Amino acid sequence: VDVIGADECLVGQVDVAYQYVAGGLDTQYLLASETYTGWRGYPYDTTLARMVADPQMTPRELAVMFVEETDALLSQNPYAGEEVTEHAAIDMSMVQPLVSSFVDLTKMLSEDMKANNGLVSKSRGGACFSYGANAVNVVDFKRFVELIAKNSADEAVKEKCAEIISIFDQTVIAIQETQTTDHQLNGLGIVFPNHSWETPSYYWDYAIMGAGWEDFLNAYWSAAGSV
Repeated sequence: VDVIGADECLVGQVDVAYQYVAGGLDTQYLLASETYTGWRGYPYDTTLARMVADPQMTPRELAVMFVEETDALLSQNPYAGEEVTEHAAIDMSMVQPLVSSFVDLTKMLSEDMKANNGLVSKSRGGACFSYGANAVNVVDFKRFVELIAKNSADEAVKEKCAEIISIFDQTVIAIQETQTTDHQLNGLGIVFPNHSWETPSYYWDYAIMGAGWEDFLNAYWSAAGSV
């Protein structure tokens, strides 16, 4: 399958995309929402019509087209009332390098988490966004990394953040945001519980936890007294 579309809320997370990659899902692109989807779903009438009209469309063009048509649908009355939607097209070939670089950053920060706890906490708080995501402990991935770079005085940390952001910008190839969510979301989030006891039981089995995210979370929670 070249393109998979998740027509439901909150699937657009780095940890979910990485779960698909680690599980061997053979797909080039993922369409997903970091927050809410529109209540009508994707505009299948216009997207399918464009596919029929252009059968030579590449998988990348198809993924981008779905996001463009979703943006067109949700930018017009009477549909503009769906104020909290966001959809992105994700290049799945970039997910592994994105997570690998991010795990490198978490290891750097964990080396002295007592000193870095305030930096992580402040950056996590700034990466929270509205409309229920905080209730399920999801933060915007790119914004979190940007704030780490902005708030850190460590040049090595800043350089690693720049590397992550560069990879991220190759991972999210198209994004639709409503006026309400514009500048809050960048196309992928990550589950980042503020306390260990807020972590869903199933999340401990996610592949990203075994890749190094669990070690970082435990270091953060321990330094913050939130274990």
